[in-house]
Amino acid sequence: MSNTPPSDQSELLAAARQIKAPPPYPRVSPPLALLTSPTLHRLVPWRLIELLGRLPALAFWYGVPSVRANSRATMDAIVGGTPRAQDAHRLARARVIEAHLLRLQYWQQPARAGIDETSRQNLAAALQSGRGVILSSCHLGPYFDVGFPLTHMEDRPYYAVAGDWFFEAPSADYQGRRLAFWWRKTQARNHHPLTRHAETIQAMLAAGERVVLYFDVIGRRETVFLGKPMRLADGTARLALSTGALVVPVRTRRVGAQPVIDAREALDPARFSGVAEMHQALADIHSELVLELPETLEDPRRPGAWEHGATAESWMSPSERQKAAEAAARAGGDPAPTVSGPAAETVGSAQAAEAAAAETVGSAEAAEAAAARDSAA
Repeated sequence: MSNTPPSDQSELLAAARQIKAPPPYPRVSPPLALLTSPTLHRLVPWRLIELLGRLPALAFWYGVPSVRANSRATMDAIVGGTPRAQDAHRLARARVIEAHLLRLQYWQQPARAGIDETSRQNLAAALQSGRGVILSSCHLGPYFDVGFPLTHMEDRPYYAVAGDWFFEAPSADYQGRRLAFWWRKTQARNHHPLTRHAETIQAMLAAGERVVLYFDVIGRRETVFLGKPMRLADGTARLALSTGALVVPVRTRRVGAQPVIDAREALDPARFSGVAEMHQALADIHSELVLELPETLEDPRRPGAWEHGATAESWMSPSERQKAAEAAARAGGDPAPTVSGPAAETVGSAQAAEAAAAETVGSAEAAEAAAARDSAA
């Protein structure tokens, strides 16, 4: 449990529960303002939006070899070493399409999320336990809607841990408009951001609140995830064990314009011997959930994540790769592999092509990369 004095905990809770005003929309050029207009997206039928998103995505897949190569490398990194590896090429094509559709879905007005009866029962059992509840999610599909079912299951707010970038003034560009809309979209669902302050999160869970934490973020805990070794943050398991909060593994997926939430049975920290065991149990569940829809996982090779250290064999963060290179240099061995020459040009052209594709359908890869990079336990 926390060593924070009760008076300080009360102050932490009061500050965290205070509803913050959303930032104003930044002023941008008329074309960008139109492109990022929630009103316009609400007026245009989703079927037309889906068509407009699918056609450019297919054009880039078939017309730009570097886009195909980059998407294939991403899918190899995700499904390598798993039974889904044989589907990597088909999944790479699906990923290019789905990425564009998810960007367009983001701008849709809040729609009631779908949830099947088993998932509803799993969530209800956790919510009725009288304990704090952690919704543990990966950056999969429309993950910005991950806690939406709670809005219709109980009359109370829920919280999602966000990086410092979320609380900064929106910049006068696509990313800034996206951030301003994110604030409005989440508050319309009684969903509020929470700073990455460990004692605040711990106090909220100890007080019985509902908190969203993302699992697939770089950390220090050795983990087997998606059939390969990597180091992930283990904050979810640590917080559950220190507060007694239940952990509900959840997944978001897209069905048309509607977000759908799948919820597994809650994990009780009392059933585990420690952080390592509970963390790996969560990794196993999330691996299963991701591998059913691997093309919808956020790109682990994106800037700020594992980058080119994410391969079919393992995921190594940039800092791990740097340490490995330095160790090899000290030992007089070969340095860790780096991307250079024609390979670097191929990767660079692929990223440039994907950025152009994103602009074509009204998005910016950097915005989603920042969201995924800074959402962490």
